[in-house]
Amino acid sequence: MGRLFDAAAVLLGACEVPTFDGEGPMRLEVMADSNEKGTFPFEIENGQIDWRPMFWEMLTSDLRPPSSVLSARFHNTIVEIIFECLSRMDGSLPVLFSGGVFQNRFLVEGIKKHPSFNESRMFFSSYPNDSAIALGQAAWGMSNTEQGIAEY
Repeated sequence: MGRLFDAAAVLLGACEVPTFDGEGPMRLEVMADSNEKGTFPFEIENGQIDWRPMFWEMLTSDLRPPSSVLSARFHNTIVEIIFECLSRMDGSLPVLFSGGVFQNRFLVEGIKKHPSFNESRMFFSSYPNDSAIALGQAAWGMSNTEQGIAEY
């Protein structure tokens, strides 16, 4: 998801040539208008997210709003995509938001304010950046193999 944020940062002029990892998404977060509630269109078919409608509208809006509004709409769209994906999954499983993207305060606050947010099943990793991703991969692997022995 980080590369998606990098692309949006370039397209919205937040950061065209980053000097460190995460610079574009950080600048994109800071420029987002906290009062904007709009989203961009997106599609999900056969388990695949189609980002093209979002980027198309981001780039071709007739009445091009300020970049701060577009940044907020981008973040808000990511929140909607997350909850649309979660609505298609087993609702009894816990959800852990992990990785550098989920250090983005605008995104995290959007998730926590969403009407479908469930604090008893949705958690945010306290580990910085991508360090908890391997733990999630290991848990998934253990739950999807017999007796913890992976097949290749």
